[in-house]
Amino acid sequence: MDAPDTLLNIHRIPRQIEVEQHPRELEIDSLPSGCCADKDAWPVLLTEPPFGGQLGSMIAAAQYDLGTLYALGQGVETNAFEAARWFGRAAAAGHTEAEVEYAIFLYKNGAPGDETQGAKLLQLAADKGSAVAMNRLARAYAHGRGVEVNLLEAAKWHLLAKVA
Repeated sequence: MDAPDTLLNIHRIPRQIEVEQHPRELEIDSLPSGCCADKDAWPVLLTEPPFGGQLGSMIAAAQYDLGTLYALGQGVETNAFEAARWFGRAAAAGHTEAEVEYAIFLYKNGAPGDETQGAKLLQLAADKGSAVAMNRLARAYAHGRGVEVNLLEAAKWHLLAKVA
C-alpha cells in the first residue's frame, strides 16, 4: 500500500493529543524553505502563533463541525450516532455548542441515566452564556428531567435566557 500524502495524523483524545507518524520517514530536505525542519521544535510550534496555544479549542471546533456535517448529512450520509460521537468529543473538550448538541442527543436518544449527564452539559453551557442551554436547562428544572424539579431554578434560567 502506498504511503499517504500526509505525514502526520492528529487524533483527538479528550484533553490529550497523540501524534502518530506514518511508516514513511519524514524527509526534512523535502520540506518547503522557511518551514521548521527541526523536529524537536514541532511541539513548540503548536503553542506559538499561528496556533497561539489554541490547538485544543481548534480541534474541538473541528470535531463540532464534523458532528454538524453528520447531523445534517452534508458531504456524508446523515448519521445521528456518528454526529453524537463527534459532539461528545467536542463537548468533553469544553466546546459550548457541542455541549448543548450532545445534551440534546442524550435527552432524545440516551439511556435513562443519560438525562443527568445531559443536564450537567446544559449547566456547563448555560454557565458560559449559551441562551439555548439556559432555556433548555429551565425546561429540565421545570419537568425534572435529569435534575430534581425546582421551579425557582427553572424561572431563573428562563429569565436569564431571555436577556442573553
